Amino acid sequence: MKRRLAAIQGVLQKRQRRVPASVDWLALHEEWDVGRLRGGYLHLSLEDREVMRQRAIQLYRADPMTLDLEKDRTALTEETANEKLSRQRAFGRLLRVAVPGHGVTVATLEPGQGDELFLPTPPGVLLSVEPSQLLLDTAHITRVLVIENAQLVERWWELVPLLPEAWRHNTLIAYRGHRQDLRSLLEWIKSHREHITLGFYGDFDPHGVRIGLRSYAPLMPPEQFWLIGPDDPASIPRQVNKPDTFASHENTLRYLERHTPISSGFRPLIDHIRRGRWAVTQEALLALSTPLYGFQDNQRSGTPLRDRSF
Repeated sequence: MKRRLAAIQGVLQKRQRRVPASVDWLALHEEWDVGRLRGGYLHLSLEDREVMRQRAIQLYRADPMTLDLEKDRTALTEETANEKLSRQRAFGRLLRVAVPGHGVTVATLEPGQGDELFLPTPPGVLLSVEPSQLLLDTAHITRVLVIENAQLVERWWELVPLLPEAWRHNTLIAYRGHRQDLRSLLEWIKSHREHITLGFYGDFDPHGVRIGLRSYAPLMPPEQFWLIGPDDPASIPRQVNKPDTFASHENTLRYLERHTPISSGFRPLIDHIRRGRWAVTQEALLALSTPLYGFQDNQRSGTPLRDRSF
């Protein structure tokens, strides 16, 4: 239901005159008698689009031209009786964060509670925080480390001893997120980037590196961004590698090689992935207790990456 409404909404709002003749659009064509099939596309006239709009209003009890599906369920009840149409997941905007050996400070909403509240995050505790309430305590947080995979963040205290020394303290560990929370975290980082050093830790594969370099590196000056990865890939058992995943990432690897200068401090990490055809998840690296180090554009912290053949 939600997918069909989102598709209809996109066509109406963008005034699209044709869409690919997918299974979903062919079904709508048959059920609602809209559009003409030609050349692998469903062509939609102005009249077809108006029929779709009226049918959607009748079916969903909301006008798809104005309905905001990104609202949470509570807010969406102001526009439709079917709040389950919301594309926002439960806890969708909230940031999942922890600070090893310390905690986070949040702005309070309750009268009489003061302006701020400190919430400790000992091992076993991961907080979900409304982005606008997450405050940057610069006395205790100078780094933000974004983690790609949720399962790793759920066990962040096991990851900390494997991080480079500088990242084991004064660091806000944050889950990257998926949709709303991903965007919320990016906005939060942008609003505080003058006061932090940013790190990204993803899977040890081309896709993981590309996420870091495309989504997070542009947010910061080069001297304030680091990629976190394994120091010695040759020590990783081959049985945890995923050759099929690497094969599916080869276009991404070529992109990284084209856009990362040979002189870049990120290039050794990319070259080791290419030579070893590596695709190893963060979860596997954690299970192996693989030491991690920081890679910067022109310098790195920790032990030099070992230059080994594969």
